[in-house]
Amino acid sequence: MEKKKLREQIMSACIEQQQALMDDFSKRIKMLLSEIRELSRKQTDSKPVITQEILEEVDLLNDALIFVQLEMNRLRYLQSVSYMNHQEVELGAIVITNIHTIFISSSIDPFNLNGKKITCISTEDTIFNQMKGKRKGEICFLDQRPYVIRDIF
Repeated sequence: MEKKKLREQIMSACIEQQQALMDDFSKRIKMLLSEIRELSRKQTDSKPVITQEILEEVDLLNDALIFVQLEMNRLRYLQSVSYMNHQEVELGAIVITNIHTIFISSSIDPFNLNGKKITCISTEDTIFNQMKGKRKGEICFLDQRPYVIRDIF
């Protein structure tokens, strides 16, 4: 498959997955806030404790949503940049290894594309630190497992 087309397919799948995650967080937050409003109307003795627990969950979800939105911004930036032809492992690179294909972008759950496993990692991931700056043909190890870099683009 042409590299540019593969990049576009990977990018689209990542953005779709990230958007679904953002939507899930938003729906859960709305549901919890609705629950708080409902509890406020019922006026029970246990309401403050329950409301506090719900508010804590809303805070955690808001923090997670902010992080996911920042990751989406990174993906949108990478999508907006014209086709990149990377020669080494760095942000935006797609790295084909003997194990799977890795997209250096944001941490996203692995997925299959055209029968191949795609793993998306951020520049904060351990494997990125092992691979950073490496070029086609080089090897890096993660948990004593060799990753042979077959191609980068």
